[in-house]
Amino acid sequence: MFVWQFREKSNLRMASFAAGPVPLRQCLRQYHHRHGSKMPMCMRDSLSHTGGQGNRLRRNVIAASLGVTLSLLFAWEKEALSPIHPVHAEGVVAKPRARLSECRADQNCVSSSSVKNPSKFLSPWTFEPETSNPAIAWESLHSVVQNLPGAKVVEFSDTYLHAEVPGFFPRSVDDLEFVLDASDKLVLFKSCGRSVTYIYPLQQPIGDMNTNKSRIQDIQAKLGWDDMGFGGLF
Repeated sequence: MFVWQFREKSNLRMASFAAGPVPLRQCLRQYHHRHGSKMPMCMRDSLSHTGGQGNRLRRNVIAASLGVTLSLLFAWEKEALSPIHPVHAEGVVAKPRARLSECRADQNCVSSSSVKNPSKFLSPWTFEPETSNPAIAWESLHSVVQNLPGAKVVEFSDTYLHAEVPGFFPRSVDDLEFVLDASDKLVLFKSCGRSVTYIYPLQQPIGDMNTNKSRIQDIQAKLGWDDMGFGGLF
């Protein structure tokens, strides 16, 4: 990398490969600030009065400048052509509790708690009349979730189940959560993408083709459970 010495009000105006007090970028910035767009003396004098050494230096300067320009151009082109930009959301996994969190507006998500957002709401399940035993129902759900393609159960207790499953986008992860309400014989749920992907340059989130909704409905169908029918209110 070129390191330039810049001494404007001095008989010594030179550019060299040796370490100097002012790097090239600073040399150019200082001179442009004071004199506009003309070539800095620290470059011009050395290029025009050093003979063969100046010619070699001139070629090196041109090559270095061209390299920087092309690097910036390719970086800009790569950014401009990038169709999507994943933006990782804050943690969406709830702690074991009687109610799971709602879905955010920008998330690919469905939840039995999202009663204020019909597009992200599905009714809680009741495991009757399949069984009236909450423990049996809970174990049945655990078994179905374990056998989902690529699923990894990361937490399982008497009332809370959390699993990670492959998301719609490559290498993405969805969080799948369930809470057992044994007294009312209900199961609450949430299926949510861990990250949000936006269209570039617009800040419009990309949908997941109803992956989370279909997953929840598929689990319900395998269990043979009914929902509470709240979805019909919207």
